[in-house]
Amino acid sequence: MKRDEVIRILEEIELSIPVDQWTFGDISVWPILKMDIFFQWIRTNSVDSETAHTAVRTGFGNRIRNLLSAIYNYGRLYFGKKKKIDVVYCGTSSHRVDYEGLFINRYFQPWIQSESNNYVQFEFEKPLEKEYANKRNIIYIDEIKLPYSVVKPFLKTNSLNLPEWNKFLLLIDDLKLPTADLKNRLLKRLESIVSYTCLFKMLLKKYRPNKIFGLCYYSAPMFALNYAANILDIPTYDMQHGGQGKLHPMYNFKKVPSLGYNTLPKTFLCWDNTSSNNLQLWLKNQKYHSTEISGNPWIDFQLAKNNIDGPSFSQKKIILFTLQESNLEPYILESISNTPDGYEWWLRVHPRMKNARSNITNQLMEKGILHRVEFDKAFESPLPILLKKSSVHISKFSGSIIESALVRTPSIIIDEIGVEIFGDYIVDGLAVSILSKEPEDLLKAILNFK
Repeated sequence: MKRDEVIRILEEIELSIPVDQWTFGDISVWPILKMDIFFQWIRTNSVDSETAHTAVRTGFGNRIRNLLSAIYNYGRLYFGKKKKIDVVYCGTSSHRVDYEGLFINRYFQPWIQSESNNYVQFEFEKPLEKEYANKRNIIYIDEIKLPYSVVKPFLKTNSLNLPEWNKFLLLIDDLKLPTADLKNRLLKRLESIVSYTCLFKMLLKKYRPNKIFGLCYYSAPMFALNYAANILDIPTYDMQHGGQGKLHPMYNFKKVPSLGYNTLPKTFLCWDNTSSNNLQLWLKNQKYHSTEISGNPWIDFQLAKNNIDGPSFSQKKIILFTLQESNLEPYILESISNTPDGYEWWLRVHPRMKNARSNITNQLMEKGILHRVEFDKAFESPLPILLKKSSVHISKFSGSIIESALVRTPSIIIDEIGVEIFGDYIVDGLAVSILSKEPEDLLKAILNFK
């Protein structure tokens, strides 16, 4: 089953079942369950081992130590001095990059630099062995979150309200996912969100921020933070971090309550008009959620700060390929082999794709074309500068296609999903599609961009 077929099933569910009425207490449930279903399908059907996740069991002794540490850290914050701040920024290590000796959140650092220390950052992971920027302002949420079993005695009992659940199970049967214990798994997820909510209510009352900026709102802590902020009437903003549109289930809803989902952010910050217009297709029928066009702060910051004509770049024309898989298809290898000498391929692999570079290097060596490819500079260079310096950008369906359009570098989209997601950029002349998987067609498109 293809991604668009999964999206169609989710849309059918939204149109035929009152998912907008599904609640746990007063928590909006459907966005949470929708996220779990889609990413379970991704994990089940992924051929890329980089997307697989292995649960790590924690020994009993470590669990006790972690619990005592969390109780101590929670108490220290709870009884500590209250401080009024302006902004909360939220993210994870995947939103960070090494930059000038510091580990920074690339989406928010340009804004943070202009703050007068009147902010805090919520980091949804324990710290890595990195030199975090602004580390005195960071609160590591996983170090203070208490398990649901600890907070449950202090909470009122929530009831799970899922009208037409059995009909829903029939509709998702085509996805071939295990559903026998789906309701129990959902309940566990909701209990985790309740636990996070207790923590965030405490923190938000302590710091009383005027606004909250988050990234990738569809995770347990972000659902909980949005919910807690909505209860406390604190504006929440989701910063665009990549492609959205109709094939991203968390940015495409067919049914939204008139007063919105309380687990979603109030405002979606978009990089450009096209991204905003795509969201408006489903936001127009309700009165709570909205969009704002913020631009891409990281791109603006990099282009203002850096000299794009610096010596680190090739004198040849750069063909930038942003990869989403751990291997190159045969026609890509053939295209690299047949590319004229005036061009150089720069391959940028995603940081989470740990094995991609070694796999691709072996492919290139077998083909005898490793010398035609640049890896290091493609990974080390800030993406906005790299896109600006490139002659053409190639991708399947990466959000880099939008970033490339923002710096006016043309993209070649080589996957049907990308064409459907980013079709507006093709219409606007900022991208073209090549789906034939023929090296001659791809090379012709590359050479058309001077």
